[in-house]
Amino acid sequence: MTKFFTALSLIVFFFNAEMTAQNNEFGEVSEAEVASKSDPQFPEANAVVLYRDVNVYLGRYVEVHERIKIFNEEGYDYATIRIPYPDVGRVKGATYNLVDGAVVKTELDKDLIFTDEEVKGVKFKKFSFPNVSPGSVIELSYKSEKGTGSDIDLQYDIPIRKVKAKVTNNSQIGIEILQNPRAFLNVNRVENSKSTTFIATNVPALEYENYVYDMDLYRSYLTINVTAVTNSLTFGTWESLVEILSEVDGFQVGIKPKKFYKDEVAAAVGDEINELEKAKLVYKYVKSNFKWNENYDFVPDQSVRDTYKKKEGDLADINLVLISMLNSVGLKAHPILVSTKSNGIPLTASSSAFNAMIAGVTIGNKTHLFDAAHDESNVNFIASRFLNWQGLRMYPDKAFDWVSLTKPRTSPRSIMATAELDEDFLMVGSVKERHGGYYDINKKAKIKDLGENKIETIINYAQSGLEVSDVEADPEASSHTEIAFEFELDNAVDEIDDKLYFSPLLFFGLSENPFLKEERKYSIDFEFPFKDQTMLTIKIPENYKAEFVPEPARIALPEGAGSFIYRVSVTGQNIQVATIFEMKTPVLAYDKYESLREFFTIRMTKENEKIVLSKI
Repeated sequence: MTKFFTALSLIVFFFNAEMTAQNNEFGEVSEAEVASKSDPQFPEANAVVLYRDVNVYLGRYVEVHERIKIFNEEGYDYATIRIPYPDVGRVKGATYNLVDGAVVKTELDKDLIFTDEEVKGVKFKKFSFPNVSPGSVIELSYKSEKGTGSDIDLQYDIPIRKVKAKVTNNSQIGIEILQNPRAFLNVNRVENSKSTTFIATNVPALEYENYVYDMDLYRSYLTINVTAVTNSLTFGTWESLVEILSEVDGFQVGIKPKKFYKDEVAAAVGDEINELEKAKLVYKYVKSNFKWNENYDFVPDQSVRDTYKKKEGDLADINLVLISMLNSVGLKAHPILVSTKSNGIPLTASSSAFNAMIAGVTIGNKTHLFDAAHDESNVNFIASRFLNWQGLRMYPDKAFDWVSLTKPRTSPRSIMATAELDEDFLMVGSVKERHGGYYDINKKAKIKDLGENKIETIINYAQSGLEVSDVEADPEASSHTEIAFEFELDNAVDEIDDKLYFSPLLFFGLSENPFLKEERKYSIDFEFPFKDQTMLTIKIPENYKAEFVPEPARIALPEGAGSFIYRVSVTGQNIQVATIFEMKTPVLAYDKYESLREFFTIRMTKENEKIVLSKI
């Protein structure tokens, strides 16, 4: 046995040595690389990046060279490549296979390289490698003269044996290169006067977890932040960044009232004197009359006059119009710079700290948040992607302060349902749902996407034997959406020895525990605070009585983060089931996972208890 493990260790050693000593020049793929059946470091991997080399020459171009090993058919997805840089050129690619003991190369046909999508007129390329089979090695290299300031990924969804990234800055632009602070990767960093090199080996694949807003937040990558444009123009502090941005016309001139829209805004506001109601009316006018081009920015791309004429612009353009119009009716409105969750937390003052701008209106001692660009926004319910730490509010005198973005109002959802268990043990009933806050925003967006012909698909409870009919949805109210439907539920009842057993919540409870893993690496993100209430009344047959109903329960998370209340009661032939599930803290750190897992385990156990009916 000892000899076996010694031999195995030697095999792994020589495999690693050969892989480490591989020739990284394009086209120099070894027979050992193609012949390998699995990776000794990552034996379960379907594919592995053998080598990734990124060379960035700031302001000039970026060069990328990658070599990927495909072990089986499950790894074929990684033979389709989308190049993350715009307007790329000098694309070379090849597939290497072992045929009769020799490495055979199949070059990438340039006719198979096509444009995947176009954003702001910038084209991105996508293609699939030819002749891919289990065991293939694919290789790619390209050059782009744009995107030299883009993030550099050090981690993929598959393991990487070795990654090297070198950033060379021969310009007068001051930069800082930061690793994603949320990622866990040991990287060797070597600096000299003009360049910085990063090397990492045996990088594991990014491990996905549920209830994460965006897994890319936890991917290991490098960010290049511009800290100075010239020696006299630096972004080193928030004060200097605000001072520079204050000189931009959009922030200095754009926020002021304009005469050219005066009559329209006055008509929209009418005789309203309540400040918050006035703000809502102006917000409604802008949201109804201006179209967002789906581009993000925190600096306006055009003047308020141009946006007003075109009735279209990027996110900053539209919200600047909103701020100007809010100020024109006597309100105190200011731009608030924010960073989406995908852009990361704005920890340091740089040109990439923010990527969006919303409006803040001060009424009394309270700040009300508005975003007129997104459909999935409403008064004080900005798009959930903006619920990311804090935003920087700018004032005309170059002063600034910070506004919390992580404490939105609670989103309520209520379900009122009645059901009757007939003599054939079929549950028949009706449901009325009322969705507010972010629930309302999400439902309105889904109803708009579905259209009238597919409105029944908005009911998506995970329950076999459930049939819904007569679905009605009313999204017209400004603050909520109402949905009603009829249902029949087959197989809801088990009959054993003349007794009937069924789940009190029917199809309204949890279908499964979402937190089964023993450990958790990342924060748990429920997106927003919410309060879900369910009230269900079940009428049972006259010849049955409730022999057993579950005891009431109340469970809570530490520090008041969340709670669950459960109650079942009986009045004659009616059984009432009531639940309240509330999350006051929508984002929980990973070290709270154990208590959250226990919370959901107890909840699932309680919901799975059966009501027992016996014959009278």
